[in-house]
Amino acid sequence: MRSSTRRLSGSSEMSSGSAMFRRIEFRVHCHATEKEERVLRAFTQVSGVDNPDVRTTEGHYGNRIAVFTAVVKDSEAIDEFWQRVREAKELEEVLRTLDRRVDADCRLYLRFDKQEAYLGRVRLADHDDVIAAKAKVAAYPAKRERALEIVREYFEGGRAHGSHS
Repeated sequence: MRSSTRRLSGSSEMSSGSAMFRRIEFRVHCHATEKEERVLRAFTQVSGVDNPDVRTTEGHYGNRIAVFTAVVKDSEAIDEFWQRVREAKELEEVLRTLDRRVDADCRLYLRFDKQEAYLGRVRLADHDDVIAAKAKVAAYPAKRERALEIVREYFEGGRAHGSHS
C-alpha cells in the first residue's frame, strides 16, 4: 500500500484552544469514483476548513483513495462548528446519544453524512460514507464521566447555542 501527502493550500491546523474542547479532528475519504472538489465542498461544509491536508493512498484493489484531514484548535472555529451542528438541529441527537459517543480518553466521536454535506446540510450519519469528527474534551481530571458532564454543560449551557460569554 503506497501513500503520499500533500496540502491543498495553506495550513489545515488552526491554533489557540477552547475552554471545553482542546481540538476537533476531521477526516474524510475520497474514493477514485468521487470528485475531490465535491468531497472538499462537503468537508468544508461540516468542518469549516477549506484547506485540509490530503494524503493519497491505495485501496485493497489498487484503487486511489485521498484522505482529507484537518485539526481545528481555535476556540472560535470550534464554537462555529458546534453552531453549525446546532443550526442543523443535530445537537439534540448528539446529547441523546452522548453516552455512546464519548470514550474513556475523553474524545467525542461524530459521523456526518458526506452526501448531505455536499448538498449544504449538516446531518449525523450511522453508515460508512461519512465525514468523521473527533473532539477532544478538556476534562480535568481526564475521566469519561467528567467529559460527559463538560459536554452536556457546553451544549445545554449556552456556548453551542450562540451566546458567547
